Amino acid sequence: MTTLRLRRSGTVLLPLGLLIILVSVHIGAGQAFAEEPPPRFEPRFEHSSCPDNLGVPGDVALTCGFVTVLENRAILRGSTIDLYVVRIEGKSRFLNRDPIIYLAGGPGGSATRAAQWFIDDARFLYTDRDLVLFDQRGIGGSKPRLECPEFRHRNAELRHLDLSPEEKLQRRVDALLDCRKSLSAEQGIDVDTYNSASTAADVVDIASAMGYDSYNLYGSSYGTILALTVMRDFPANIRSVVLDGVLPLQVNHYHSIYSNAAATLEKLFLQCEADPECSQRYPDLEETFWSAVERYTADPFTLRYYDRYADDIFEEEFDGNFVVGRAVSSLRSERWIPYVPVLISEIADGNVVVADGWARPVYRVVNEPIDNTAAGISMACYSFGPTMDDAKLARDREAHSRFVDPDILFTEPAICDEWLKAPVDPIEDEPVVSDIPTLLLSGQFDPATPSRWADLAAETLSNSFSFVLPMTGHGVGINTSCGRTLTEKFLESPTTNPVSPCTVESGTGFSDMYLNRGLRTMDSWHFDSANPPIPEGLESWLNRAHLYVIVSVLFLWPLLFLFGLLRQGPYSVMSRAWLARFIAAAALFATWGFTRWILDNGELTDDLVRNFGYFSRVRPWFIVPYLVWAATALVLYLTLRAWWERWWSVLGRIHYTLALLALAWWVERLVRWDFIGL
Repeated sequence: MTTLRLRRSGTVLLPLGLLIILVSVHIGAGQAFAEEPPPRFEPRFEHSSCPDNLGVPGDVALTCGFVTVLENRAILRGSTIDLYVVRIEGKSRFLNRDPIIYLAGGPGGSATRAAQWFIDDARFLYTDRDLVLFDQRGIGGSKPRLECPEFRHRNAELRHLDLSPEEKLQRRVDALLDCRKSLSAEQGIDVDTYNSASTAADVVDIASAMGYDSYNLYGSSYGTILALTVMRDFPANIRSVVLDGVLPLQVNHYHSIYSNAAATLEKLFLQCEADPECSQRYPDLEETFWSAVERYTADPFTLRYYDRYADDIFEEEFDGNFVVGRAVSSLRSERWIPYVPVLISEIADGNVVVADGWARPVYRVVNEPIDNTAAGISMACYSFGPTMDDAKLARDREAHSRFVDPDILFTEPAICDEWLKAPVDPIEDEPVVSDIPTLLLSGQFDPATPSRWADLAAETLSNSFSFVLPMTGHGVGINTSCGRTLTEKFLESPTTNPVSPCTVESGTGFSDMYLNRGLRTMDSWHFDSANPPIPEGLESWLNRAHLYVIVSVLFLWPLLFLFGLLRQGPYSVMSRAWLARFIAAAALFATWGFTRWILDNGELTDDLVRNFGYFSRVRPWFIVPYLVWAATALVLYLTLRAWWERWWSVLGRIHYTLALLALAWWVERLVRWDFIGL
């Protein structure tokens, strides 16, 4: 019986054991299967040639290429896009392996097209680490680019049509929506993914594809939205962040455009009033400003512009609204700020030459324009569209009506409802909470991103340092010496307060200038090929001819003087004839030297001030053109005397006459270029 019971027990236990083993194997296999990581897309970097037009010093190395990422990260095997990247490699032997990734503003700004500027003027950023510039999706050299060529043409046509501002706005909106349809239906672009959240993920993919485990972010203007979004969504590998011109996610900047403008101008008036020199020159700058607005509202004049984006010439009135807009926009730049009081004073006195220079400043053109309109609209609508409030927009306009130009209606408030096809996560409008070391920089007169917005952002950034830089505008971290000092110190030690004496106001810094329209007139004359005053071939021949005369005078006459002195003694050169030669030679030398000096000396003016004249310290030197003009009249008299009294041989008199003609040629130019006012 015992044996039988054991055999029966074994018969029952064997299947049970097999069942337990099978279940265990199945569970283990299931756990192993569950622990396998899901498939993911790996971004990749491919090298390409760098732009040929970049002037790269010998000690600077560049790497250029494209990082391939998913267009829509919700679709694993979906379309890919290529983000154009330019890396400026750090120069130090002790290179830090955490680069600075720069996030451009706009929205719609191309970082790589500013590579030359970074190479030349932002060397401190790539001394100890790499600087990575990239064009955000849909922008610049990235592929695809969200272009709207038809919109450019239709927008240019609107300038020539007699339509109300509302009608023009609606046509712009219609043209942009047609462009969106074309981008989506004809080119297969998922326009909804061109936003700050996707771009933040692009930043992480760029760092990964280029082999960086840690990195620093530098966001400027709209780029601060991108930086804050990366801090929120992908904080793990961020070493530090610089926010330059802070725009927090919880702020809709369209709601306070006019209040920001009013506050900025009020700061300017108060600053001038507090400065003894400024208040003495411009006793009531605010009253002067509004009198200028009234003057040009009553008596505007017409400006002609060339739009490089649309290849179109159009006209615009310089009226009171234009004065307000130009004054506010000038306060964005630390280079313009010191001169705004003198410009206000001059246009209030009716100086239309200064008004023209202020309205149409001439700058050196670095790059041809590119079309980033659709990408800019897409990103702006994603960031601001969901919170756009018509009541708040109207309240801002009504409270600051003197700053409202009825001819200017912003596109985004009118288009975002139709542009956005996919819902936007409410988190995109909420404050970013982070303990990542962050430097917040603001300009004292910035009308685009006022310093109070930096204060708002800092409330939820526990390890942040915030500074307002005096006498500065929009974007101060790289453009100003104080900003560079703070940024460099912060990047060196992000957890240490980078306080610097430069953040403490020392004097207001307002400047005067010597108003002289010579350089601007000369630039306009030189580049106006449509109707040159002298045929190009004749101009070139005359240039060479007068140069030969100057060279012969300055070399031949001194040799003749020395020859006469050595051969015939001092009395041979002490005559009216030699005095006449000396006067002509001195006048030619002064004219040539003065012209080369004012054209080639970068310490006398810059590309901003040259629209109006020179730095004020140059004023005494501008008596030289008038002295040359007087000397030319004297040389004319001496030439007549030389021929009448036969001072030299016929050949000598002809040579002296040629010297007179060369002088007259220079004087004619100085008059034509407005260096001599007759």
